[in-house]
Amino acid sequence: MEPEHLYDILSERFPTCWYDWSEVAEKDRPKSLPYCAILELEPDQTEADDKNYYSMRRYAVELYTKRRDYESETLIESIFDDNDIFYVKRERNFLREEKKMQIVYNI
Repeated sequence: MEPEHLYDILSERFPTCWYDWSEVAEKDRPKSLPYCAILELEPDQTEADDKNYYSMRRYAVELYTKRRDYESETLIESIFDDNDIFYVKRERNFLREEKKMQIVYNI
């Protein structure tokens, strides 16, 4: 999957950034939840005989919500399904200091 495509399909429905919002101008940052952040993970690779035979980019998509938000979770999962993107929902954490939920999808 091309990273631009992932960004485009998510940003149609959620404010979306790469890694975190610190690199985004204040005026362009979301004023409320939910929103997403995309992180590039180590690639999935197959090597043999001192060669890379296969390499696939992998990403974590972090969905941030005010509290447990089944509607936003269903929406992002539908976006993945509609675009034939395999995902694994990895974690659901409440970030106490930031007072928001974080749901992590590995794709």
